[in-house]
Amino acid sequence: MRAKCWTDKAYYIAIVIIIAAISHNPVWSQEPNSPIMLHITTGREVPGSSFITEIPSGGFNRLLIYKGMLFASSFREGQVSFFDTKGMALTNRVEMEEYKRDIIYDSNGTNPVIPRQKIISCSAGDLAIAGGKLFVAQVFSEFVLVIDISTGKIIYKMPVGGEGVFTSSPRGNILYFASNLRNVFNIIDPFTYKFETIPFPDGGRGIGSIGISPDGRFLYLGIRRGGVTANNEESGGSYLAVYDLAERRYIVTIYLGRIGSDDTNKEDVSSPGYILPADDGRVLYIGMFQSQAGIQIVDVKKLEITGNIAFTPNKRNEYFKWVDPLSLAFYRDYLISFNRNNAELAIIDRKLNYVLATLNLGMELTSGASIVIDGESAYVAHPERKAILVIDMKKLASFIFSRE
Repeated sequence: MRAKCWTDKAYYIAIVIIIAAISHNPVWSQEPNSPIMLHITTGREVPGSSFITEIPSGGFNRLLIYKGMLFASSFREGQVSFFDTKGMALTNRVEMEEYKRDIIYDSNGTNPVIPRQKIISCSAGDLAIAGGKLFVAQVFSEFVLVIDISTGKIIYKMPVGGEGVFTSSPRGNILYFASNLRNVFNIIDPFTYKFETIPFPDGGRGIGSIGISPDGRFLYLGIRRGGVTANNEESGGSYLAVYDLAERRYIVTIYLGRIGSDDTNKEDVSSPGYILPADDGRVLYIGMFQSQAGIQIVDVKKLEITGNIAFTPNKRNEYFKWVDPLSLAFYRDYLISFNRNNAELAIIDRKLNYVLATLNLGMELTSGASIVIDGESAYVAHPERKAILVIDMKKLASFIFSRE
């Protein structure tokens, strides 16, 4: 009997029973720098080459899809590249601005030398589309760049602090930018470039992620420090702040810091690395950086954490107890998590909060990376491979749920 698609209910039920009977944890068996491999939770392992195309293109960290175009920003190379998704041809490239940095030590960083200045390129950070324009967080500057998509020209610079994260309204007519430098977020009109500045809740410091509800009513801010626990203890850890855009006020903060399985003898260093609201608006998935919680699940109606999806470090993750799920996306009814420290994609059943399979990406990751999904194609930025991986999700899904 062969299961032909994800919706084969009989096979779906059977495989869940098998999974539960065998183990709660996926099987790990790849060594560092190995080829891309797929691991099925029930124990199967196959090469990923049959459903992945690797596009050598540079060390990108952030990806964004818009009207058949893929935008990719590179922190190290200080540029944003434009690709046509039909053939993944490079169509344009925008260099970030340069700045002067004072150099007061020699190359070993030990002996003082005569102060001098060095010209360095700013880094390209987060990306967003609003008002039909591309917005780029220019790191190591005070500016967000506005780029004309058709020409690739910088047409405006917004002085809102260049290091931070974006989200936009469902219709794309309002942009939100939270600054990691100023501890504020900005409500931006992408047509006039006028903006309103709202400070973080008292004591909030640093921004890890941002999201917006599907109806555009609530803004979700993943703030790195300054949190208060449920017992009103000022732990200093990370938290979620929910801002009502209609009433112009914060309605709740939810502590996201250490859970019981973390080392309670050390300072909590976790932070919310990615926020993905469910398309029905009922829950938020929050990928946690430096936390054994993995992905925190927040019930939007109850305004509380109702569960989490934890992951097990694999063999390539030798130094950390956590996996850092720093980029999340949906494919059909499934949650896809980019787990940086494990160098893998995890395919998760959202109803069971269970990892069904993992796609081992073959090289260790030391910097940020991301995944975006458009229809039946997933695009993965892999800075260490200096490539974009294009994954045929329909073929991958059929393979995972098929057997002789």
